[in-house]
Amino acid sequence: MKRFLQVYQDASISVTQAELCKQIIEWKEYSGRGFSFADDRVWRNAEGLTDTCGDATGWRELNTAHHLVRIVRDMGAMSGH
Repeated sequence: MKRFLQVYQDASISVTQAELCKQIIEWKEYSGRGFSFADDRVWRNAEGLTDTCGDATGWRELNTAHHLVRIVRDMGAMSGH
């Protein structure tokens, strides 16, 4: 993951949101389209079904949504649900 993120921290690299989303959904740790609305949004953008995933605030919203679902699922699994 660290190497994945370092590529996009270099301001000289320019990728479209669709290209970034394609790389995310091809990443082996991608949770899949059905994991959360955020993962579905990234998938739809990668497939060209949406124009954008939004600005920096929109990306933070997607990141937060994905990780909240992860936490709830992990806690449920730990409690046997």
